[in-house]
Amino acid sequence: MITLTEKQTIIQLHLEEMSKRKIAKKMKKSRNTVAKYIQEFENSKEEDVRNLPFTEEILKPPTYKKRQGKKRVLTENYVAILKKMNGNVSITWESNK
Repeated sequence: MITLTEKQTIIQLHLEEMSKRKIAKKMKKSRNTVAKYIQEFENSKEEDVRNLPFTEEILKPPTYKKRQGKKRVLTENYVAILKKMNGNVSITWESNK
């Protein structure tokens, strides 16, 4: 997770013309993470027509994509598989039947 302060530092270093690679190394973050927030900042500059030295994007908290995974239910089939893997496991749950 990245904090708002870290995001602002990334953008500040970018404005000081530090390379993405150096920013990533200094901040101990992935180059993809650094690139993501720099790209968001650059896009917001293009959309903002007020010509401010920085945009409101720098003040917004970091965003994350929500996972699009399937929700799974613990069924008797899964319990059987788990018991085969480790015979000592005792699994109990409330059924929604």
